[in-house]
Amino acid sequence: MRAGGAVAAHGLNDVRVEEDLTKCTFEIDLVVNATIPAAHHEVSRLAMVHGRDVVSEKPAAADLADGLRLAAVADLTGRMLSISQSRSLLRSVRQLATSSLAGGTIGQVRCDFARHARFGGFREQMSHPLLLDMAIHAFDTARVVTGADARAVTCQENNPAWSWFDGDAEATAVFSMSNGSTFVYAGSWCTLGAETSWNGTWRVETGTGTLHWDGEEPPRRVIGDSHLELPSEPYGREGIAAAFDEMIDAQFGGPQPSGAILRNLGSLAMVEGAVASSQNSRSLAFEEIYDRAVSEASRREQDSEVRARLDHVVQQLLTSIEGTAG
Repeated sequence: MRAGGAVAAHGLNDVRVEEDLTKCTFEIDLVVNATIPAAHHEVSRLAMVHGRDVVSEKPAAADLADGLRLAAVADLTGRMLSISQSRSLLRSVRQLATSSLAGGTIGQVRCDFARHARFGGFREQMSHPLLLDMAIHAFDTARVVTGADARAVTCQENNPAWSWFDGDAEATAVFSMSNGSTFVYAGSWCTLGAETSWNGTWRVETGTGTLHWDGEEPPRRVIGDSHLELPSEPYGREGIAAAFDEMIDAQFGGPQPSGAILRNLGSLAMVEGAVASSQNSRSLAFEEIYDRAVSEASRREQDSEVRARLDHVVQQLLTSIEGTAG
């Protein structure tokens, strides 16, 4: 068992290890789901059914249908499931969001991403490696920066001749957002040079100037030749640490985590919509994406109580999405 081996290798004698959550003999305050994406639904669901809150690695589940089922389980059990979208919890992203939303109308938002990513293993064997494993970070960040959800998408994928991936390692997606802005994502996992940071390079066009972030240095507002620092606030910790802070705060009566499952489904839907648009070679409205996922979730779900909660969850989700419209 890897966990036991890691504990022994690091001399962590006070860390207890159990192979089966249902047979655990010691108290658990929080489950951290760090399994592979295909196991996220099963592990998070098991933890919630047994009365535990969960912080899960992204994505919430393998697809939107299973994500909806997890939201229904959370609704039924009263447990919290938060997806750790660590990049959207970076201080620079929070600065971008604060400044873009304070600037009134948002025009085009663009993320350019290019990395020479040699992982080996399952990622290089996936059908849509860039969209399914990486792009959700940018999609989630775009929702934070615009304060909006996607309404329609057009996406095209490609796998160039030099790629070492089995599936498409390049993608360009254009999203129409609910506040009238447009989000453009252009990504590659097999670039041979001129790499961006892992966060990509961002531009946010607003009526008060262009917000620019290279993914590493603090973002700036650019007006003509002037490069102005964005306001800095005491945001607290960043990334994964911030995701844990949000969950622990929520457990003690604070607000729901920003990555709460119901909120996070909009990011998972963007991934699914981009893949479906690419596969079908056409633009897709998100009503179609959600309708398809709801039908599939109802078909898969065997627990009648969970199935009965799906309609409530979907209504909450759609109400939330409508609330982001400008």
